[in-house]
Amino acid sequence: MVPTANQNARLTSKQQESVERFFARVQAINPAIKHLWVADSEFHSQFKSPDSDFMDGSGGRPVPLCFVFYNAITGETQEQFYRAGEKIPSCPISLGPDTLLVAFKATAELTTMLALWGRMSSRVLDLDIEWHHLNNEEYRWKAMKIEAGNAKGSDID
Repeated sequence: MVPTANQNARLTSKQQESVERFFARVQAINPAIKHLWVADSEFHSQFKSPDSDFMDGSGGRPVPLCFVFYNAITGETQEQFYRAGEKIPSCPISLGPDTLLVAFKATAELTTMLALWGRMSSRVLDLDIEWHHLNNEEYRWKAMKIEAGNAKGSDID
């Protein structure tokens, strides 16, 4: 295993204020949540494409390459890197009900957790659905029609 890194990242004061407001709202809903971790993992498929050294992504259990956890409250970063045949270290964060795990397309992080540690976080906020809400087809379609109309200099309904 490549050594686990523990670093501190810095947010701007405006970003930090936003995180603190969000976390205050989370704790107002559930005061048992004490930790806020943003997670991202990288992995590849266990299957190679025919006649190629590239992984074909046809599914199966993910083969983890790395996991990064960022605590948006403290600025702490935990990084783990994995190599085939080496011992998998334990999860560096709590996965219990005291932790809210934030991810984009959380299924990737959750399946990687299952592959690594045989369990996953009990509280998850997946921001992918928020992105889809903000960029849904009807909203984007209307905006694109307006943009096209402005570009042509005409009114399109």
